[in-house]
Amino acid sequence: MQVPIQITFHNIPRSDALEALIREKARKLGAFHPRITGCCVTVEELGKHG
Repeated sequence: MQVPIQITFHNIPRSDALEALIREKARKLGAFHPRITGCCVTVEELGKHG
């Protein structure tokens, strides 16, 4: 199943490896529910104060 996915990195540099992992996990979403139409993921570092 091909799920459209939007990945946002917030206050951290984009990582090809992390983005690939997220896309791999998103492809498996169809196993949980066959009518999933998309996925939005936001990645941010917790506990970092600037």
